Amino acid sequence: MSTFEDEVALLTRRTEALSWDSLPQRLSMDLDSALQHSSRVFIGKLFGLQPPAKSVFLNILHTVWKFAVDLQVEAMANSMYNFHFSHCEGKDRVMNMVPWNFKGHLLLLQHLSPEMTLDEIDLSFATF
Repeated sequence: MSTFEDEVALLTRRTEALSWDSLPQRLSMDLDSALQHSSRVFIGKLFGLQPPAKSVFLNILHTVWKFAVDLQVEAMANSMYNFHFSHCEGKDRVMNMVPWNFKGHLLLLQHLSPEMTLDEIDLSFATF
């Protein structure tokens, strides 16, 4: 039967064996890869008094943007969305057709830059 001191000693040894050096470096990405990835991504925000449900919005979006093969859309907080295209052509086509309106709600789009955080993306104005 182990004592409290034995359990503390075991926990201490296990904790000392942990090292930041052994963690995988998953966050490191070279600049070329980051630029290539960001060239196929933009962030959007849906504005309106009562935006449609996320599932309704995503279904409409995939129907209207059916030319964007393998489009992936991630719903984020505050009616914001992350749009990831498999090819730059689909993204460019969407951006060339702005402004977008879904059931009376304006969808503002902004290119994602690898140097920016989500908090730095300004979705407070439209350029049309």
